Amino acid sequence: MTDSTNPLVSVIIPCYNAAKFLDKAVQSVMQQTYSNLEIIIVNDCSADNSALIIEQLQKQDNRIVVLNNAENLGISKTLNKAIENCTGKYIARMDADDICFPDRIKKQVDFLEQNPGIAICGGSFIKINEDGNKTGDVKFPRGNDILKAELLFYCPFAHPTMMMRKQMLKDVGLYKDMAPAEDYELWLSIAEKFKVDNLPDYLIYYRMHGSSISANRGDKLITMLQKITRMHLQSSGFAENFLSYHLKFLEGTWYRKTSVGELNKIKFWKKELLQIHNSSKVVEKVFDKYISLAMLSILKSKTNSLQVKIKAAAKLLTINPFITIKHFNR
Repeated sequence: MTDSTNPLVSVIIPCYNAAKFLDKAVQSVMQQTYSNLEIIIVNDCSADNSALIIEQLQKQDNRIVVLNNAENLGISKTLNKAIENCTGKYIARMDADDICFPDRIKKQVDFLEQNPGIAICGGSFIKINEDGNKTGDVKFPRGNDILKAELLFYCPFAHPTMMMRKQMLKDVGLYKDMAPAEDYELWLSIAEKFKVDNLPDYLIYYRMHGSSISANRGDKLITMLQKITRMHLQSSGFAENFLSYHLKFLEGTWYRKTSVGELNKIKFWKKELLQIHNSSKVVEKVFDKYISLAMLSILKSKTNSLQVKIKAAAKLLTINPFITIKHFNR
């Protein structure tokens, strides 16, 4: 179906043992204010009642396409299978345990239609627990230059909020088999070739529970992040001599025990990074933001010595105080 004013959107939903939350998740897509959708659900050999729930949902809405994996393929191959079966101009990601805001798809389509140079856009989310109760929210930064700088320290996109241009997604080779960091690798690949952005809006209720992928990453995440940063070392502009520093941010481990020597080298990391990025003011601003967060994390930790904490406090004095104040209560 082709409609230049109302392009088809393919919503892809990987499903693995998601029976408890699947109905609400899919219903939130079915009830979108933007109706020109196809909803592609891939059942990755679920052992619960997911298949039965999917069958019942399909009877309610003929826009639902069901794909069943003959064997458990994992998230990356399952997502690629969904994409290969998409016919939409845009591909929207959705998880089988989250809930979309009713106007999520419309807002993203409108934004991408008005900004043809942008390959992907995500948004912020409200956190909910297993029972659907709100537990907090997460706001993401906006702007292509800022987001590309953020990727050096953090993943500034929420995977299940993303909408992507199908052609640009194919241009970078889809998802690589790098779970649980397959999304971060994809955003790096896309940002190296195209513009990216986030909407200011909350787009989904993001469910955190004991069996969610986000809650069960562990050591494999660290291994994959190490591999990904080396893959994108030159193309994304990581500082080669300080990859371990980048990784401490990506892994969220600055609260662990560190040393004065490590803190003393931060100024050299900044120098190398700014040389790579031609003294970019945006990169410098984002760098200072994350160093502020790291030093505050050290000050709050119970594993670092008084000497290290004094050094961290001294580092904070070299950073714009407004940055520190903004993040103090995080």
